[in-house]
Amino acid sequence: MRDINQYSDNYLVKDFEIYQVEYRRKKVIEQICKYQPQRILEIGCGSEPLFQYVEGKEWVIVEPSKAFCKIAEKKKGRSDHVNIIQGFLEERISELVQEDFDMIICSDLLHEVEEPQRMLTDIFKLCGDKTIVHINVPNAKSFHRVLARNMGIANEYEKSERNILLQQNIVFDMDSLTNMVTSHNFEILDRGSYFIKPFTHKQMYDLIEKKIIDKKVLDRLYNMADDMPMLGSEIFINCRKVDSKKEKML
Repeated sequence: MRDINQYSDNYLVKDFEIYQVEYRRKKVIEQICKYQPQRILEIGCGSEPLFQYVEGKEWVIVEPSKAFCKIAEKKKGRSDHVNIIQGFLEERISELVQEDFDMIICSDLLHEVEEPQRMLTDIFKLCGDKTIVHINVPNAKSFHRVLARNMGIANEYEKSERNILLQQNIVFDMDSLTNMVTSHNFEILDRGSYFIKPFTHKQMYDLIEKKIIDKKVLDRLYNMADDMPMLGSEIFINCRKVDSKKEKML
């Protein structure tokens, strides 16, 4: 059983994640711009809910952490286009299934839950025929993990100290993420990786603190995923329900 309060406290500790969040958000916003949804469900908003960076959308947030909900409520202010629901997705599924979402965002979450298969089943229940689902998770084949394996330090699928601290259960690669998603009757629209991270979170943060690298370098590392397409620190998939008519034909 995950300790969501302890998770919230550990997540808010300042480290390289403050930069990783920025580039993860950049990738998600790119997908929103690409698919142009009007009504969005964000599953687990963390400390930086997306609605504050995207205008002209209707948002529903379901977030289990009271601390993160409190942050989101403060950022929401008097806005009437954001609905924040405190609780786990499986606890709130009955009220959410009544909604009509153009996009469902499951960002930096599927690898953390104890039952990712159940989460995908619940997400499927919330999808219309045209609902786009965006999923992103850390990448087992991230450059820094592959480098560690080549140096004989660790297998890329081993849980890091950070994985353990944040109660993360699975280290996905693109194949395992794709297989899990498609096994739940989703079809892949597009997929990829982003942000080449040469070293661990701690090492990257030390390099920034010591002014060895700066934001300009980080921006270039984000763009370098185009040259190293499956070695980004995180991977993403955009998918939707398999068309029922197409499924019957098959």
